[in-house]
Amino acid sequence: MTENDDPSDLLTQGIYFLLLPPGKVRFLRDASDLGDAEAMRMLDALRAAGEVNAEDYDRAQHGLLENGRTLAAARALIARDWPKVGALMNATHDSLSKLYAVSCPELDVMVEIAREQPGCLGARMMGGGFGGCVIVLCEPARAAAVRAKLEEQYPRRTKDRPGCAPWDLRATVFATTPGAGAGLTTVTTQPAEAIKELWE
Repeated sequence: MTENDDPSDLLTQGIYFLLLPPGKVRFLRDASDLGDAEAMRMLDALRAAGEVNAEDYDRAQHGLLENGRTLAAARALIARDWPKVGALMNATHDSLSKLYAVSCPELDVMVEIAREQPGCLGARMMGGGFGGCVIVLCEPARAAAVRAKLEEQYPRRTKDRPGCAPWDLRATVFATTPGAGAGLTTVTTQPAEAIKELWE
């Protein structure tokens, strides 16, 4: 960003610009490095000064707090603290739905049903928003029961829910276990040979 750039142009592009003294914080991603409490104090000061409207405040608040949740979730995953992971998933969904406003009634219903089930540790929307899917973290012994309740209750609870699609909806639920995730690998063969090995 240059000094001639208009911050309002950046806001329309979804980039939240913090109007702070030079050398301090200029972008949302920089403010999140200060920690949740300090970043929120700065955002609150901007709102009090009339520099941020209510909608932009909510969006920026989600971004600031989500960064902290993501780091906390990484620590909880390493520690295998599944209740903490679930609580963070819940907080993320609530923030995406209420502050960032990228959920939809159908996803919110799915999350509600999942959270009501014994053994559910957390549930949140996944993907780009405005539809998509929900990921549910539950105790392995309860997975089949959670799945059955989702499939049973979702069509009924979305049927008359304001804002839900006017046609009959059904849930497609897949039970899975997490894998190791992305990682580094070393390719020791020529690229063509490596591709050929994948197909054999």
